[in-house]
Amino acid sequence: MEVRLPAPISPASRLNSSGLLWALLSAAFGSTVAVANKWLMTAGAGPLTVVALRATIAAVVLGLGLLLFRRSAFRLPWREVPFFAVYGLVGVALLYLTFILAVQEIGAALSTTIFYAYPTVAALLAALFLKERLTWRKALPLPITFLGCVLVSGLWPGGQVAW
Repeated sequence: MEVRLPAPISPASRLNSSGLLWALLSAAFGSTVAVANKWLMTAGAGPLTVVALRATIAAVVLGLGLLLFRRSAFRLPWREVPFFAVYGLVGVALLYLTFILAVQEIGAALSTTIFYAYPTVAALLAALFLKERLTWRKALPLPITFLGCVLVSGLWPGGQVAW
């Protein structure tokens, strides 16, 4: 039985360098969030204050970025405004709050590690509920990500965090 490997991926056809740059920039900025949250809480800010500050800064930076680089993003039909308002005020605020509480309870490093497992959870949920196809490229990182979370959490001997 002969095994055929897929053709090599051409960097020009499959890799969008600006997308890669944005992903790396996002990871760099995202990695500072838990540390900043911990620092603010140590300085005396409560979780709700940190959530409000984080949401305000994010809205201002995103708004300015869109205003400068993509004004068309501000065109939103009025019938969609309530959805985005509720999503932002409830969904994003709850995400920020739970992350900040996790940082407060288990620390910045472990919270961030577990938080960044969300793409794997999203891939699984999309396959289960949205009937998206779970390709090998989507499935390959799943066990690796969960293994990383187990090792960092200290659930496996040799993990870095002790409970």
